[in-house]
Amino acid sequence: MAGKTILTLIPISILAVACFPEPRLMEQLDDAIPAEGLTTLNIIVGAGDLRVEGIEGLDQILVEVRIFSQGGDCDGDAEILDDMDYELYATEDGEVRLWVDVDEEWMGFWADVTVQAPADMALEIRDGMGDIDVSGFASLVLDDENGDADIEGILGDVEIEDGTGDLTLLHVGGAVSINDGNGDIDIRDIAGPLELFDGTGDTWIEEVWADVLIEDGSGDLDLRMIDGDVTIDDGSGDIDIRDVRGVVSIHDGSGDIHVENVEDLEVIEDGSGDINWD
Repeated sequence: MAGKTILTLIPISILAVACFPEPRLMEQLDDAIPAEGLTTLNIIVGAGDLRVEGIEGLDQILVEVRIFSQGGDCDGDAEILDDMDYELYATEDGEVRLWVDVDEEWMGFWADVTVQAPADMALEIRDGMGDIDVSGFASLVLDDENGDADIEGILGDVEIEDGTGDLTLLHVGGAVSINDGNGDIDIRDIAGPLELFDGTGDTWIEEVWADVLIEDGSGDLDLRMIDGDVTIDDGSGDIDIRDVRGVVSIHDGSGDIHVENVEDLEVIEDGSGDINWD
């Protein structure tokens, strides 16, 4: 009689816990610099989440850095912390610069950064990997490689270069220019003109009080309440546009088009899909 082979199955969840333990806080750094005479906040961060809050009347820039490890072993912590890049300083031309980055050779380590600064400062960010949360500044220039970004309450212009991840942009008092690679986009309440160059992902745009220009690769487009002209060059995906006070011009590759309550509609080219104009 042939022998039997017995297979032992180990639950995946147990393996996951063994290989990927809970993140461990290695160290927390708290720092500050006087904000008097400073007009621009320039932040460069690597891996980790970033939260930047503009606060009216604040007279200093407050920084909190929390360095985490995915591993449970404390051996080597000192060496890793020594290799971490950290700088906070002001320049003579009114700029304060913050640089936080864990050396790339150390896998499984990252730094979450929280910054509070005066709301009347211009904000510039270059971010590597991790989610971003920004609120309440005079203007914003963002270069983001990877991770979701939530931005709200920028009084002036916004420029965004976004790689991968979802993007939410709310309540902007100036013009907006976005070059987006991959991820869904949600844009609401923009005072100035909006230019969006998008790769892939669905897009929702609502309450833009000026013209809108969109070049879109793939993904659905939904636009509501636009107080200006709308120009769209679309690759693939459905388009739904409603309540536009200006002219809507569409150059479309594939996908259905639904337009409702607009001043005028010009479909310059339509590849495939139905067109419905109410």
